[in-house]
Amino acid sequence: MKKIVLMLILLNTNCIFSQIDCSKTERKIDEFTEQVYINSPLINRGGMSNMVIYKIIEKTRTVYSIHLNATGNTINFNIKGVIVIFDDGTKWTSDDRVECDYDDGHYNYSTYLTLTEEDVIVFSTKKISKYRLYIYDKEIKEKEAERFRENVECVINTQ
Repeated sequence: MKKIVLMLILLNTNCIFSQIDCSKTERKIDEFTEQVYINSPLINRGGMSNMVIYKIIEKTRTVYSIHLNATGNTINFNIKGVIVIFDDGTKWTSDDRVECDYDDGHYNYSTYLTLTEEDVIVFSTKKISKYRLYIYDKEIKEKEAERFRENVECVINTQ
């Protein structure tokens, strides 16, 4: 736990000095529950973001999750499996469910994954090079990967 707190402090310091633009980080407060909802941008220049990081601040805990999206040409239901490959070659995996819906001539595959504190540190310090949802791969360009890593830092540091 001490390592995690130290890492978050270092990330905080890094964010202050690295000129990261957090202006598009979204923050909302639920009037009924007083929970705070924070997320990276849902929309980018090309439409809906393929990767979004979320943080929910409750009275007793903070929960992080990530949303990943990929498209495919075939339909599959009741599927599981997520693999993320980072630019250093390391992998992050999950056996969580992958959802499928159909829109505008494509099958859209997506997943919402709850992250541990350790996972949050990984996603804030490494750049995603590609990920797989079931059998559907999504390549991430260098610029998009760096921006997502920065978005993770912004979400971490937004209260």
